[in-house]
Amino acid sequence: MIKELPRFVDKWGQQDNDNLKEVFINPLQVQLLKEILFYNNEPLLEYVSDVSNYFWPLRAVFDYGKIDMDDFKIFPSRNPSTFAKRYHENLIPNYRLDKYIEAVSETAHFRHSSYFDSYHKNFANINTPQRSKSYSGEIAGTLIAYNLDISKFWYLCLMIKDYVEGQTAKGCILLDATHREEISQIISRLDLLKPKEGSNSISTSGDVDIELIINVKNKNNKKQRHIPISSNGQTLTLIKKALQAFLNNHPDECFLLDSPVVNWKSLKYLRTDKSLPVKLALFYRYLNWFLNKQKINKEFVKDNPYYISTSKNLLISRMAYFTGLTNSDKFLKGDPNYLRTYISGKEDVEVKTVNLYYDVANEDKWVFDYINNHAGLVPSK
Repeated sequence: MIKELPRFVDKWGQQDNDNLKEVFINPLQVQLLKEILFYNNEPLLEYVSDVSNYFWPLRAVFDYGKIDMDDFKIFPSRNPSTFAKRYHENLIPNYRLDKYIEAVSETAHFRHSSYFDSYHKNFANINTPQRSKSYSGEIAGTLIAYNLDISKFWYLCLMIKDYVEGQTAKGCILLDATHREEISQIISRLDLLKPKEGSNSISTSGDVDIELIINVKNKNNKKQRHIPISSNGQTLTLIKKALQAFLNNHPDECFLLDSPVVNWKSLKYLRTDKSLPVKLALFYRYLNWFLNKQKINKEFVKDNPYYISTSKNLLISRMAYFTGLTNSDKFLKGDPNYLRTYISGKEDVEVKTVNLYYDVANEDKWVFDYINNHAGLVPSK
């Protein structure tokens, strides 16, 4: 059986609580911080924390009145605690835990004694159902080959599925590009000039003409004014160099450059759910990053008398089905290329939204206070 995820237990002493209150005046912040620390240290969520702290670290701003480069603080992700709460409140639907257990616990078709001993050494506490489905035992050997704990891996896949569904659901607030991303786009476009720098001069290829223009529009007047800035290739190259130098001087993440909320112009929402290929592409991206960090037990695979799949694509495909992200049993078949073919063209898709289930996708939820108090942006009802 899958080991049960524990519920939050407040083990903080009075002195610790007093220390927290000196930093966080809001009692809600104190409680959330306790839950974040509790679940980031929960062994069953080890894989969840690993992925979450890479993709979705908690970014908090402590001084809303003064937004400087150093106001952006990075802490352990709150995704493990949010996931645990949603899991205990039965807010994650449609997953197929019974089928996953059967897929990782089947031993009837592994008749070789050395494999059987190795299998039970790794999964000693698993109840072994009778083999009855085509997916029985199909990922058992794969998880052993990757030295993965079946409970930790299950919670990881379920969290990723839940996160992806919250990231792509109808009603999500769309996030604008960050200042760093927009500056990088300007640099990329100015690179079309193909500048060549000498000791005292700058030359461009001459194959491309670029003109920098500012569009000015008065809020009370629909007419726009186009103000030319420069079409001189050397001047534009110097502008590009200045922008690149600015980014080079601020390589670390900071609130002003990397927070989407700083660049919000207006609130926009997803009008429909993102397509299944987009959801599966995101699921693949997050889970594949984790699997790429794992080392294969080559001796186990080589010495086993039965075929052991080490295909990450096939494992991800099957977990998409077991977690309920897709209802098609085609993802259970033995074709390791089926998922990659299905998401072809979507591998690099970017979905920048405020996650419906995990608060703000890349920001601490209290950043909404900054939006409301300083930017005047209040979501419409």
